[in-house]
Amino acid sequence: MTLTPPADLAKAALHDKTLSPHTVAFKIVVQARRTVQLAEADVITTGRANIAYSDDTPGLEGYLWSVWFALLDIASEDPSSHQRLAEVIAAVRASGNEDDEWFLWHKPFDWADLPVWGITNAETMHWATLTPVDDEGNVLRETDDALAESILSGDAPTADTVETRAWARNRRRWLNYNTFRANLWALGVDADPYWGIVLVGDYLEPLSLPEDVWRARHLGFPTYPHEIGMETAMTWLRIAGAQMFVCRKVYGPKGNREGGKSRALGAPGKSRGTWDGVDGYHPERWAHWKDILRAVCNGEKGAWRANVIEAAKVRTVRIFIKVTDR
Repeated sequence: MTLTPPADLAKAALHDKTLSPHTVAFKIVVQARRTVQLAEADVITTGRANIAYSDDTPGLEGYLWSVWFALLDIASEDPSSHQRLAEVIAAVRASGNEDDEWFLWHKPFDWADLPVWGITNAETMHWATLTPVDDEGNVLRETDDALAESILSGDAPTADTVETRAWARNRRRWLNYNTFRANLWALGVDADPYWGIVLVGDYLEPLSLPEDVWRARHLGFPTYPHEIGMETAMTWLRIAGAQMFVCRKVYGPKGNREGGKSRALGAPGKSRGTWDGVDGYHPERWAHWKDILRAVCNGEKGAWRANVIEAAKVRTVRIFIKVTDR
């Protein structure tokens, strides 16, 4: 009889909306233990351990990669799942530390740390919009950059083709994913300020430069348009604006990363615009963002599609005024 892999059982629980978040979390923890048991038995049988470091607990890293990717895939596809998945993550973190004999990446294992969660999110963030796939999940090898830019910017497809569906899917999933991640911070489930400052610094702050300068810049990929970058930044400000306003996390002073690395080497919190203060959160930087968005709403930052202007007017500026002008 073929046994169902523990990771598949955990992923099935994530998809099963009849289960409570606490039950899903319990199943994730239990199947992690089963994964380790099976992997340790395999080490005894074969003498081989597929681990990154000699003191890693066998099977654990691969299991967590698989489960976290599955959770993020659901969040990217289905925004109605966000509250439930946030509760699942919170319940996993609160699972206790009965598995304290485990090690991962030279560290004692603790569910409260959400091991592998951060790097799984980083991989999702880096590739979410860049790889179009067809309806069966196969990567499209030849694509139209102009078509991709148009759809990712928010234009409705003019035809129903494999490629138009692929780019529309990528846009939807990217914005859903960022909505989920910002909500995790707003809910206090994953209070990591890193991506908020990175995305606002990368996508909103360039507008403080002359328009011909920031328009000429690619946002890391030729088909990744400024419009979806702006929508992404405003998603974080709209949902996690209160947390960003009070956050004082600094990654380095004026481009000097902790450890002495320069802004040019990618210090977190760096600005792609005219901000010349700390690489991180600061009240004056918040005011800088506010000024940029008001200028966008007033038509002083070039022409934008209606979806971007609407997001700036209806969502972000209202939140700024509510949080900072009371």
